[in-house]
Amino acid sequence: MAVGQRQLELAIEQWRDFGDVAELVAALDTYGWLLFMHAADNEPALAAFEKAAALCRDGGDVDGETRSLCGIAQMLVVLGDHDRAEPLALELMSRAGGGTRTQHFGYHFLADCSLLRGDSAQALTRYRDSLRGALRPGDVVETSLEVQGVAMSLVGEQQQREALVLAGAVEALWQSLGVVIDVPFWTDLLERYLGAARRDLGVDGEVAWAVGRSTAFDDAVALALASGDPVEPDGA
Repeated sequence: MAVGQRQLELAIEQWRDFGDVAELVAALDTYGWLLFMHAADNEPALAAFEKAAALCRDGGDVDGETRSLCGIAQMLVVLGDHDRAEPLALELMSRAGGGTRTQHFGYHFLADCSLLRGDSAQALTRYRDSLRGALRPGDVVETSLEVQGVAMSLVGEQQQREALVLAGAVEALWQSLGVVIDVPFWTDLLERYLGAARRDLGVDGEVAWAVGRSTAFDDAVALALASGDPVEPDGA
């Protein structure tokens, strides 16, 4: 992490000296995501995304600006500035122009804001919308993160067992893929909602988690998208 961070800092300095705006923007964006995902160094990450967005705006690079705005929106969510994050998420959705990934990110940031405000019902609706957006390009990892978002919202709606079934299914999927995701912001949220629910339910929570681990991921996605109370998977 430290080596990669220093290399990116050198790259930013060099691309700035060379006057290559496109490469500078790419380095700034990568630097911002590195700080967010691996160091929880959120203020410097926000500053990097803001610099990249300004450079793109000045150069008329609309697509580049949109990518940097995604980073800004993410950092505003993390920093708790939801009054700025939500309008920016809506702007991202308006910029999507049929692009499902940008629209998906917009819904995701909106859902995060709802969850952090304690509005679990609204968060549930928004994470489900974001889940639908993640399904369109077939991104299984993004899809699994949205299933986790739905699960956290269900905890807020007092559906802890259903939430733990979904969480167990995601854990099994990641294990099968050899995927490890440990983004500090997201990991803390998962512990706050799902970790607490698992402890609160005790043995019942472990049973629900085990049911989830034996549930096919496609079935877990259908469960997450179900209207009303989630339907129990086979074997529950």
